[in-house]
Amino acid sequence: MKSALVVLSLCALVALFSQMLRLGSGSLTKWIAFYALAQFVYMVISWRSAAWWGWSSMGYAKAFYSSFACVAVVAIILSLKFVGALTRSGTAAAIAELTLAFVAGVCWIFILALRQQNMLNPFSGAHIVVAGVIVFCGALTLISMAFPGDLINDIVRIFLGSYWLAFGLYAFSEPAMYLRGRAEAVAHMSVAPLVISAVLFSGLALAVNMNQSEVSRQITNSAAVEARGIGR
Repeated sequence: MKSALVVLSLCALVALFSQMLRLGSGSLTKWIAFYALAQFVYMVISWRSAAWWGWSSMGYAKAFYSSFACVAVVAIILSLKFVGALTRSGTAAAIAELTLAFVAGVCWIFILALRQQNMLNPFSGAHIVVAGVIVFCGALTLISMAFPGDLINDIVRIFLGSYWLAFGLYAFSEPAMYLRGRAEAVAHMSVAPLVISAVLFSGLALAVNMNQSEVSRQITNSAAVEARGIGR
């Protein structure tokens, strides 16, 4: 079951990467393609590590966090670009700062709770940081939907924002259940992030493919406008 979901996600990421390359050379398009590539590499490394050492092993945890670091960096850059491309710099900065402050507060509460229960260690701390970063990216991206953009931005923001937010909230749910003594529930829910990835990345690739012609026309028009602006 898990392997099938991983393969489905990987196929969707390959399709998304190729679609972004065909759509043009815009800045956002390049970053979306780069994110798809980073997510693909992370999922392959995590999947193979789980096959070699097991999903609950220390080797898998090390491979997961080290490979996810690149995904997190690209996600932060991409979410900030989504907001910055649609709002004035002052508004974008204010939105980012408020979202960051809220997420940082939630992370700090979880870290204090883990420390009080003597459950805070490098991996549990890293888990909280990962969850916070992804929730920040998802919340920021979905908030940016209040500022309409072109079709490609709207499609990608909806699916990537939903993926980041859902993945991050699930990541927060794990330590919350551990703190409540429900470790068995965590094990039963381990398939959830794979389902989230498979559904949302497949949906994103399908949505982009269904709107390929309209997206290509908008990107061409945007490139022409940028070229005229540079030529002035």
